[in-house]
Amino acid sequence: MKLYAETSWQRSRQIAADAAVALWIVVWVRIGTWIHELVNRLAEPGRSVESAGGRISSAMEAAGDRLGGLPGVG
Repeated sequence: MKLYAETSWQRSRQIAADAAVALWIVVWVRIGTWIHELVNRLAEPGRSVESAGGRISSAMEAAGDRLGGLPGVG
């Protein structure tokens, strides 16, 4: 089984098409990697806000537990 045509002009076209497809794939993989890194960088502030919200929630729960033991409040 031959991968490419016998005549040189057809073989050249096939090789050029294969190279173009390989380049196209490499370009899209690079774009996908760049977008992935960008999304990770943009997600970091959200992670910080989530973490801060968790800390505030824990602090409020602790304060509620302390106040729950007071007469007339809890």
